[in-house]
Amino acid sequence: MEITISSILKIPIKMFAKIFFRLLAGALRKSNSKLLGFLVMKFSLEIAKIINLQALPTRIRQLISLAQPNDPLKNEDLPAIDIAIPCHKKDFDNLDLVIQGARANVKNPIGKVVLITPEHLSSELKTKFPDCQVLTDESVLSVDIYKAINESVPRERRGWIIQQVIKFKTAIKSSEVATLILDADTILLKPRIWLNSKGVQILCVAVEYHFPYKKHQRKVFGGQNSLLSFVTHHQLMLRDSVQEIFGTKGEGLIQWIEVADYSEGSAISEYDTYGEWMVSHKHKDIDFAKWNNTTAKLYPLNISYSQIVDMYTRYHSISNHSYL
Repeated sequence: MEITISSILKIPIKMFAKIFFRLLAGALRKSNSKLLGFLVMKFSLEIAKIINLQALPTRIRQLISLAQPNDPLKNEDLPAIDIAIPCHKKDFDNLDLVIQGARANVKNPIGKVVLITPEHLSSELKTKFPDCQVLTDESVLSVDIYKAINESVPRERRGWIIQQVIKFKTAIKSSEVATLILDADTILLKPRIWLNSKGVQILCVAVEYHFPYKKHQRKVFGGQNSLLSFVTHHQLMLRDSVQEIFGTKGEGLIQWIEVADYSEGSAISEYDTYGEWMVSHKHKDIDFAKWNNTTAKLYPLNISYSQIVDMYTRYHSISNHSYL
């Protein structure tokens, strides 16, 4: 193989680029500047518009997300919010860590911690977590929604869709103004204000960008999609906003389910749907925040929450996949 000067130079250039990106990402991870977050996002989106990009490169999405502030809202007369965690039997061992993380890092007053599970598992969950409210899938979802899922969604994907719809329905039915939805594998690590007294919430910016989600949202909402992603595995949902999207009783959820293209393995996203709608309809009611999540492989019965915090000091949350 012929070795040229250009091929030799490519190696240190690639190494330099990788080192530079890591240093930049590390600096942005520590930032808490709304101005910096705005400038990085604005510049990236304007360049993408000029050159007609259909999606931002992954590293640019990473930098946009990390450039957002850690905790942009002020601590003044904060409203209470609920916390809701849909879960199944496989999640039960991890739930204690998830609940500890939520209680330790939500600066807003917490109304209720709500756990939602299939009816046949509810007694076990009530015994394990007597200080939480336990609801059943069957009590949250209507017969019409189950019918729409059974008729539209392939059998192997129904559980996944049921969990997404449960999140919306729980937010709609909450007695508080907003609900922090958590996936049952996601452990929060750093404190944040999620909603201020003026009704402004934080909205974390994700790194993943999945075209089928955006395609589905165009069918539901119309219009042009954002180049941003909000698939963050946890998200605050304002009750009034979810009701605006789907109706006061969630009647619009049936259309949301039925128009999806289930030939896609991952066809719809509750988090991306909510984030996309808030950006396009309620922009003044959001402040962007960094996501800064990482995956972990920790057996939940062999580790404490404080140990996890000490191990993952750079991150705001972890998604623990080892027990699945």
